[in-house]
Amino acid sequence: MAKREDQIQEHSRPMTSSCSPMVDWSDQTRDQDFERLASQEWDLLVVGGGITGCGIALDAASRGIKVALLEQYDFSSGTSSRSSKLIHGGLRYLKQGQLWTTLESSREKGLLRKLAPHLVRDLPFLFPISGGWKQRTIVGLGLWVYDLMARRPRGLLHQHLSTQETEKMIPGLSEKYDGSLLYFDAETDDARLTVHVAKRAVMEGALLLNYAKVEKFLLNGDSAPGSAISGAMVRDTISGKEYTLRAKLAINATGVWCDETRERAHVSEDKLVQASKGAHILIPYERLPISGAAALGKPGSNRLLFLIPWEGRTLIGTTDDFYDGPLNNPQADEIETASLLEQVNSALPQIKLTKADVVGSFAGLRPLAKSEHQDSSKVSREERIHEDETGLITILGGKLTTYRQMAENVVNLVAKKLGRSFPRCRTKSISLFASPVSKDPIQSSFGSEAMRVQRIADECPRWRQPMVPGQSPIYAAAIYALRYERAVKLSDLLLRRTRLGVLDWKGTQVSALQIANTLAEEARWNPEREVAGLLEEQP
Repeated sequence: MAKREDQIQEHSRPMTSSCSPMVDWSDQTRDQDFERLASQEWDLLVVGGGITGCGIALDAASRGIKVALLEQYDFSSGTSSRSSKLIHGGLRYLKQGQLWTTLESSREKGLLRKLAPHLVRDLPFLFPISGGWKQRTIVGLGLWVYDLMARRPRGLLHQHLSTQETEKMIPGLSEKYDGSLLYFDAETDDARLTVHVAKRAVMEGALLLNYAKVEKFLLNGDSAPGSAISGAMVRDTISGKEYTLRAKLAINATGVWCDETRERAHVSEDKLVQASKGAHILIPYERLPISGAAALGKPGSNRLLFLIPWEGRTLIGTTDDFYDGPLNNPQADEIETASLLEQVNSALPQIKLTKADVVGSFAGLRPLAKSEHQDSSKVSREERIHEDETGLITILGGKLTTYRQMAENVVNLVAKKLGRSFPRCRTKSISLFASPVSKDPIQSSFGSEAMRVQRIADECPRWRQPMVPGQSPIYAAAIYALRYERAVKLSDLLLRRTRLGVLDWKGTQVSALQIANTLAEEARWNPEREVAGLLEEQP
């Protein structure tokens, strides 16, 4: 096992690049950024501050394209903080014959391990076998293809494990399983990855604003047929002030909100997106102490149930069902929670999980392209780029793993439409604050910026204390996020810049007012109002 860990370290060696000093990207500079937004014409307006939008902003800015990004809520507040936390090639997609999706995902996974190895970490995955030699042969062949696509070194190729070896990694596995196949994918903190990309975009010269809502797009022909987007009316949802910006092109990267965004551009075409809901639950690691992740097949279905060790918890997910409810802050409901618990207890009957074991939950909405399929799990995850009659370019589909390639494809189109000569994509070599894999929670979350967090901790003994008893994030991490990660609200800090509210919602609720009071001077906010806002965003 030690040899395999050494090979993982080598395979994830950081990719270095010259990084400028981190800029002041705080709430204190938002007014200046809004004035800058309205004072010049932009080559490109990106609407949507999830991983895809931030990836587009980074790619465009690094090529010298003048780009502004607007997010109506907080960065990664939608799907990009509510995924299964996996950076993976998509074994299920290989089974469905989506070879290109699997190949692209595998390549991007390998690249992300080099761009941000502290944040994108290799994860051993078990696929328990219940169908005898036939299933073992079929899955094994699939994993050979999977390994080849990922260009895995010899020590990280898939392996066959006995029943005893499998039981050591997943205690309590049902006797119906006859050993397993071990392969490797990767896990991450999706919200932290998004803010890493956003910070790098700002360092490359992009303008990124959260809590900035595009109320409507402006057309150069006053909505007449053939009119093209020339700008937008924008409202700062914190101050209520409104601004007008001018832009040559606009990208709609709002995920499941993309059809709502298109309506603001006076688009009359059919809807493009259908949402699929993915619910997850979190239980104490002690209740299910797995030493690697597991992918459990569901009889008669293409769907897989994942068990993933994540941040001191065991994450269980996900569901995959079409969804037509409210888009803001979806939650894992009681039926979904019961279904996930039932699936786990069926596969691991000795564990006997109950609702009382659930310490956290969350749900995300996948922006799938409209399809004739009745089963959402069969809808292709390949991205789709659509251009409306107003020139608005919408990007949908795709997955967390492939955000960089999606951004490159979109910016290639933008560069062509702008009609000027721009450099080729550089994001394969732009480090995302890369630092070696570490067990230190500060370095794991902040990478090469960990030293700056530590310097903040040295400013005041209080900043070295944990915000929530029993959890690792300290006040210095919050101060850093306020100064350098455009955290505006308490909910930004506790749900996305750190994951305290996701990992320990009850403890976060108890400590929320104390945290808000302690940070009030730095953040310049009303503590009671911030706590009320946090409670409204309960995951």
